Amino acid sequence: MAEIKITQDDHYCTFSTFGVTPENPSGTKIVYTLFREVPQNGKKNAAAELVVCDIDGKNPFKLCDVSKINAHNGARAIWIDDRTLLYWDDSHTKVRTIDGTLLYAKYGYPGESTYKDNMIVYHPDYADSSDGIYTLNTTTGDYTKIVSHFDFASFKHLMDGPDHPGDWRITHPRFNRTGDKIACALRTKSHYLFICNADGSNIQFFGKKPMHWDWYDERSIIGQDNQGLDGLPSDLTARIWDLSGRWIEDAAGVGNHLAYSPDGAYLASDSWYHTSPIVLKWYKKGSLEGEPIFSSPYASAVWENGGAHVNPAFSRDGSRIYYTKPVGPNLVHGYYYQLTV
Repeated sequence: MAEIKITQDDHYCTFSTFGVTPENPSGTKIVYTLFREVPQNGKKNAAAELVVCDIDGKNPFKLCDVSKINAHNGARAIWIDDRTLLYWDDSHTKVRTIDGTLLYAKYGYPGESTYKDNMIVYHPDYADSSDGIYTLNTTTGDYTKIVSHFDFASFKHLMDGPDHPGDWRITHPRFNRTGDKIACALRTKSHYLFICNADGSNIQFFGKKPMHWDWYDERSIIGQDNQGLDGLPSDLTARIWDLSGRWIEDAAGVGNHLAYSPDGAYLASDSWYHTSPIVLKWYKKGSLEGEPIFSSPYASAVWENGGAHVNPAFSRDGSRIYYTKPVGPNLVHGYYYQLTV
């Protein structure tokens, strides 16, 4: 089936982080970021807005302005329920209903998944004892710090880089599918992956972080292997590991930003960094040969200029793959591809 453009007109538009569906839970609405000015690579851009539309792209409306974001992941929007979503704006994670009511604004980045009415806010860099990973319950308002940079100190002998936890950086925390665990990356010199219980207890060392990892199910991790984990080649294959970093199986071929369907049967991933053309493929799980969705010559829109990434994500029912497609030297639009299998 042909690709379907979903975002407005010829505006520079992006979806969220890889693996994060733009659909609300009932699959009736979509959210995306619209940049009123074409962003510059790596720079924050104040002229953007969050847009909500019907599942077919019709009836778009501006939910709110956003500032101090970049094109990489847009406003990082994630639905909490059918009428509420979180997003990143002016160094804060905000929660807003689609009628425009602002419910919460917490300093820090949003985590990359939610569980029911629980979400993650994190301060990646250490400045004082308030920094670390927090959870926010959007029903009760409970805001709880669960992990600090210093909670990883006992694992220093397993990592390279500076000795002081204040020099480490926390990134990309995500709930697992059952909400009882959180994984996050920690950058010392290299990048490592840790898992803990949702209350911050029982911190576990996974090992070096695979590229663009995610939870595959509640007890395993998926990612593109750029580390040669568990003695396997560092060949960018999509692999699945248990929570101790032991290889379980190869899931798909060479790629970069990775997404998979809710039932785990299909995957999608794009070209490695600084390659051209930009190619997005979908895979049946276990197949290393994917089917192309698009091939774009406009690599400069991804690796230079605005710097938006393809960031594929599946629909709630697994039938669509959403992605940000480069359509010009510094222009991207939001599309979806309907799977026919």
